Amino acid sequence: MLIKTIKSLYILFLLHVMVSPLYAQSKNLKVHEDQWNQINAVVINTFKENNYEKGLQYAEIAYQYAIENLGREHPDTLTSINNLALLYQALNRLNKAEYFFKEAYQLRKKRLGIEHPKTLNSLNHLAKLYRKQGRLKEAVPLFEKALEVSETVQGLDHPKTLALQNDLAKLYKKQGRLDKVELLYKQILQTSEKALGKEHPNSLSSINQLAALYNFQGKYEKVEPLYIKALEISKTTLGKDHISTLKAMNNLGSFYQARGSLRKAEPLFKKALENSEKALGKEHPNTLKSMTNLALLYTAQGRYGHAGDLYKEVLELSEKVLGKEHIDTLTAASNLASLYQSQKRYGEAEKLFKQSIEISEKVRGKVHPETLSSINHLAGLYNAQGRYGEAESIVLKSLKFCENELGKEHPHTLTVINNLGFLFESQGRYREAEEYYKKALTLRRKILGENHPDTLTSINNLAFLYQSQGRHREADPLYKEALLIKERGLRGENQPVP
Repeated sequence: MLIKTIKSLYILFLLHVMVSPLYAQSKNLKVHEDQWNQINAVVINTFKENNYEKGLQYAEIAYQYAIENLGREHPDTLTSINNLALLYQALNRLNKAEYFFKEAYQLRKKRLGIEHPKTLNSLNHLAKLYRKQGRLKEAVPLFEKALEVSETVQGLDHPKTLALQNDLAKLYKKQGRLDKVELLYKQILQTSEKALGKEHPNSLSSINQLAALYNFQGKYEKVEPLYIKALEISKTTLGKDHISTLKAMNNLGSFYQARGSLRKAEPLFKKALENSEKALGKEHPNTLKSMTNLALLYTAQGRYGHAGDLYKEVLELSEKVLGKEHIDTLTAASNLASLYQSQKRYGEAEKLFKQSIEISEKVRGKVHPETLSSINHLAGLYNAQGRYGEAESIVLKSLKFCENELGKEHPHTLTVINNLGFLFESQGRYREAEEYYKKALTLRRKILGENHPDTLTSINNLAFLYQSQGRHREADPLYKEALLIKERGLRGENQPVP
């Protein structure tokens, strides 16, 4: 009996010797995880406060702590890697962001599997970074993979799947792959109507989305019925004063205006404005949008006095409600400046364009599309006044910023190159215009593809330049190519042009 007792005690002693380090290690791990959570809480708070520099400092501390105490593949370490990527992206240090997004994706795929929500999240982040950089050829396969996984794991009608379909459709549209865009938009509409009902706001949004695509493709016979359908459903189910109904009225009015049916557009814009003021108030962003639409219509009708009054009111209310730095305020200022320019009130127009550029550069940066658009407007103003040197100077300066910050092949850079071609053409400097138009076309073919709308614009620009000089032998093949591309797009064919 004594021998058995001694043996039992010895076994217990051996178990204690073996288990104690494991227990200590487990306890130690919990301490390290708690410590990491405290540091990470600071990272999250600083990120929410938009204090990205401070957030980055703490994120690096959290990352180093996790690497040293938890290991490279611990879930908390992976979160730290993802946080670093997000902060570098917020600070526009995109090379660093790319490195850490890739690292997070690869490690999560290895540790958690491709179908895990966090792995899918990392894949999305990397895809969106490439999209932001204009690297569409790299972004598209990642979005396609993310969508494939989401459809399998979360289902066709899951909100994240629908969001990915929308993201991918926008990229296809940028590439000019309109057949794929149409297929996705139809699928989104079908899924939304089946899962949520035809009267659900998401379904109405999908109808408007598909209508806008048809409008972009020039399939006008399909546009009007969809916009009318969206308006009628919205009126019946949500009411005439609902924001979705007001947007539907504006969409249909804008379609009529673009098609030259100004008499059909005017009552829709007026009714949308009246209902919006009544239901939402004069200072609501939707009301301001309705006022802008009516002002644009008045401008198209040559009723500049009425248009100017509305533009001024929109600008004053936007500054009051949204602030001087809001994108809608800058758009309002640009609209008023363009009206002044058309009235040859150049001094007032220049002041507004310059204010818009200054604010946009400060808030969004020198290479943001809105900033580039404002610079192009100011160049156009200078050009209209015969101030060619100043016009050329600001666009060349803009090109230099784009090439340095975005790269020589970024879509925004190509837009500025094209704008320079247009500027030189308007000045009769055809040799230089041809040089920049050719450069824009060559790079757009390479980066965006043959069927992209911007590539089509470049083909037409160069063709028109040749035609204006009587160089018909060079213009005709380009016009034929442009027509072929457009026909392919309308038929949903996106094979390379022979």
